[in-house]
Amino acid sequence: MTKSQYIQELKKIEHILKSKSTNSITWNESEYWFHVESNKSHENYIWIQYEFDEIRVGVGPVYEYFSDKYEGREYIKGLKRFIQLLTNPLNMIFHYRGDFNYRTEYYLNGKNKDELIGISIKWLYPFWKKKTIKSQIQNPIISEAELNYVP
Repeated sequence: MTKSQYIQELKKIEHILKSKSTNSITWNESEYWFHVESNKSHENYIWIQYEFDEIRVGVGPVYEYFSDKYEGREYIKGLKRFIQLLTNPLNMIFHYRGDFNYRTEYYLNGKNKDELIGISIKWLYPFWKKKTIKSQIQNPIISEAELNYVP
């Protein structure tokens, strides 16, 4: 996939999101970066970027790489992952020591099972304080029927 093909595909998605969603959308064409942020301040943003001949797809601080250079990690799978993140609920599990969030796990709530997307960890934390775990489910940005997009 070339940069121009990538831009064409994201322009299609952007048009659909702008017409059917109230979420904040940022498109930085100079950096080939597309960012969708929920209107709810406590929810994470979903993003996709084309850089160094790779597509990066992420939620908040965690992301995955996709490139035709690697078998099983092709560009089309990156676009499909981006669509999955937009159209499926996300489950976030926050680990705290005291009031300090030192670990967050991000899961994609699929039709059959939850799939781990990634884990964000901060290494310096007050390990001596009481551990608590909180969970939050982020609703889909847009439904699959509304998006009606096949890469």
